[in-house]
Amino acid sequence: MKINKWKTAFLVCILALLFVPREAYAKETPTIIYNGQKKTFDLKNISENDLFKELKGLMPGDSVEQEIIIQTKDLTKETSLFLEADCKDEQELLKDMQFSVKQDGREISQSAVSFNQIRLGQFKGNSTVKVTVTLEVPVTVGNEIAEKEYNTEWTVIAQEDGKDINSKPIKTGDDFPIAMSMGILVLCAATIVYVLKRKNHHNP
Repeated sequence: MKINKWKTAFLVCILALLFVPREAYAKETPTIIYNGQKKTFDLKNISENDLFKELKGLMPGDSVEQEIIIQTKDLTKETSLFLEADCKDEQELLKDMQFSVKQDGREISQSAVSFNQIRLGQFKGNSTVKVTVTLEVPVTVGNEIAEKEYNTEWTVIAQEDGKDINSKPIKTGDDFPIAMSMGILVLCAATIVYVLKRKNHHNP
């Protein structure tokens, strides 16, 4: 069975964490729009490339939620979307911060912020889905990072999963090994990334 695989990415936000005063933000829900035919991303209600406006001003022990709308258009194959964080400089700090994604109350994924990829779900055809992202800050985070702003570049990745929409699944008895092989191949595929300059500063 021939499986088409590709991967594309687009920077969508800067995530500022810890001890930054909360501000008033627009109430419109941030929206990521993916066109499967054009292989492009569009953004709505996202200003200054900041996807996670609610995940700000966090203190040790906080658990904060943010809703994101994901719209897909003209998908010819089932497609999974992922978030990928570039946080090598802050990996030691962020490794214990848990990042989870839920859709209709069902958990899609959960991992540390420093994890390579965070799954947002699998999508078909033309759809509009709201997901809830939760960030949990451990109580063990200390005052050594007080008044610091940590900005992390996030990339959204679209991965075609290989099954044509409206086609009946073919049972081969090797579903798990095939899925594992696909994952490895896709992670090795070429990526197009548009990246903004990383910032990390200390407020006086």
